Amino acid sequence: MIRPIDMLRLALGIIMLPTALAWFLPDLLPWVRTATWAAPMSVRLMDSLDASGLLAVAKFIQLTGGLALLLNRAVPFALAAMAAVNVCGAFVAVLIEGAPLLGTMALGVLALNAVLMFAYLPAYHAMLAAGAIADGEEPEAGARFESLFVNP
Repeated sequence: MIRPIDMLRLALGIIMLPTALAWFLPDLLPWVRTATWAAPMSVRLMDSLDASGLLAVAKFIQLTGGLALLLNRAVPFALAAMAAVNVCGAFVAVLIEGAPLLGTMALGVLALNAVLMFAYLPAYHAMLAAGAIADGEEPEAGARFESLFVNP
């Protein structure tokens, strides 16, 4: 029997992978609809993101994240990486574009990502612990960020 968290993980992977593939290879998946932007600010923003190459980076993050979710590999990392992309997508869909259906779908994907991140919260424990030592830092005074750069 499949667990509910695994079903949500697979659902998010099934959403992310084809939408990213449809952007990279539109002729391969012609039935997958991508967002069409109508508001002038959204069109300008997406054209600028496309021209700068940042849209390709976001779609690559979606592609690899969706693949990782479907294969159940590095799921906490994939969720954290996709969270930033999904927040930006929800911002554009809800606040800039203002389309009700598109905004609802974007918020649904963002909520699904958040629920899965809470389900995998123990994997983020080391990063979220108070006084966590970053890579390259030492526990003694003078070798940590707080003692070097923060004036208490």
